[in-house]
Amino acid sequence: MQAVALGSGHICGLRTDGTVSCWGPLNHEGQADPPTGTFEAVATGASHSCGLETDATITCWGWNSEGQANPPPDTFTAVTAGDLHSCGLGTDATITCWGFNDPGQVDAPAGTFSAVATGNEHSCGLRTDSTITCWGSNQEGQADAPAGTFSAVTTGNEHSCGLETDATITCWGSNADGKADPPAGTFTAVTAGRHYSCGLGTDATITCWGRNYRGVADAPAGTFSAVTSGPYHSCGLGTDATITCWGSNANGKADPPPGTFSAVTVGPQHSCGLRSDATITCWGSNANGKADPPPGTFSAVTVGKWHSCALGTDATITCWGWNSEGQADPPTGTFSVVTIGRWHTCGLATDATITCWGSNYRGMADAPAGAYTAVTAGPYHSCALRTDATITCWGSNTNDRADAPAGSYTAVTAGSQHSCGLHTSGTIACWGRNLEGQADPPAGSFAAVTAGSRHSCGLRADATITCWGSNSLGEAEAPPGTFTDIAAGLALSCGLRTDATITCWGWDHRDSLDAPRGTFTDIAAGGGAFQSCALRTDHAIICWGGNGSIRVN
Repeated sequence: MQAVALGSGHICGLRTDGTVSCWGPLNHEGQADPPTGTFEAVATGASHSCGLETDATITCWGWNSEGQANPPPDTFTAVTAGDLHSCGLGTDATITCWGFNDPGQVDAPAGTFSAVATGNEHSCGLRTDSTITCWGSNQEGQADAPAGTFSAVTTGNEHSCGLETDATITCWGSNADGKADPPAGTFTAVTAGRHYSCGLGTDATITCWGRNYRGVADAPAGTFSAVTSGPYHSCGLGTDATITCWGSNANGKADPPPGTFSAVTVGPQHSCGLRSDATITCWGSNANGKADPPPGTFSAVTVGKWHSCALGTDATITCWGWNSEGQADPPTGTFSVVTIGRWHTCGLATDATITCWGSNYRGMADAPAGAYTAVTAGPYHSCALRTDATITCWGSNTNDRADAPAGSYTAVTAGSQHSCGLHTSGTIACWGRNLEGQADPPAGSFAAVTAGSRHSCGLRADATITCWGSNSLGEAEAPPGTFTDIAAGLALSCGLRTDATITCWGWDHRDSLDAPRGTFTDIAAGGGAFQSCALRTDHAIICWGGNGSIRVN
């Protein structure tokens, strides 16, 4: 390998022959399935990857909910991938970005640049005159780059840092815990983590500052040639070619193996090093367990991108999988419905009120007061059906996905960037993003509707299924037959037949279409992770598809 890049749960390496290989525990979005061809560089985002081909074009693969994996057909000299957006440095030295643009992080300014960096919801570019310009989210001032000349720029979650041409470091944005207060001295490199920063001094020592969560700002003694930061841990490449890591050691991500290395890079949950023999060794987390359902008896199940939840026969909720934002920590109480977004979960209590937990990004966990009969969660927004048969939505309103139309409804479903409701007349209305036609339902009478990422499906009154929207992977090609339920995921759909068996169609990624044999009463399909779960007639839960190295049969 000549280069390596880390995403949230996958790694991509650039081989010496110019081909790209990817690996890791998380490949639910195809982010670890690089295309054939030869490349000059590779970059990894949260759940997508991009490569700079030798013909100077960019190819991306993996999660594409916001278009972050749809690069323009131009030529580039560099590429960088953020959480839900990507940017490229063109051969004409201009910057082009694509993907999620709610705070404007894709609106690159005019001018010529020599480097570009992508943060969570903001981006920064180093201009050819050595000044820095940033754009996107600026709630903490992270996009207010100072005057001066710089040789490098790095972006954290809500702060940014630049290496000035006089070798000093300047940071801006949120200064909670002092992460934007660099020490005096001269440096050769700077790197920003989520809430802290580290610099490599001209004397080859490392200094870190900011929030010292689990010792992440306690840089070790010694001399180093490189330093790299993840959200909660850092690693340094010693001048003796060994690796030292510090900070959070969850899953052993700060326990590097012995040996000599030429490079090191860190991700949120694991780290990788390029050995001096050109092989790569990684350590840390290797699974999230999202498809490992707990024992017990249940009446319903739902799957999300990283976690799953089930409604027990005792009306309590049990969740499992990734719990970074508390999304898998359900409250006590009794519920009749549970639904999952990307980083949040909502439940309809037996008293008809709604409770949400997990991340509250853009207010998606701020359930409104009132009495309800149903609730559904998309990645960043939720919708609910009130007892008066009207629909209320909350959370992100990009593409008007939370602007429910007036009228009376019997059901509502939230997709990635669009929503659909079933009118009391039996017709379907959809709203939000419609680039693929996913919000253009056909005429006719329906008994149910489900919204996926870029497609939707409806169960007609005659028990057949009709789908619309994107069909790039066959996800809208419903099979013949009669059904009692339908569920749409990222790029796949599953139906519960009238004989209680399951049929799935669409992208057969990581066995995601291999529905188990048996009879079932409920189904939840591909919640952004090519993993589906179903409730068997004996009340046990069976999951299959996209679970990293784990397959549940």
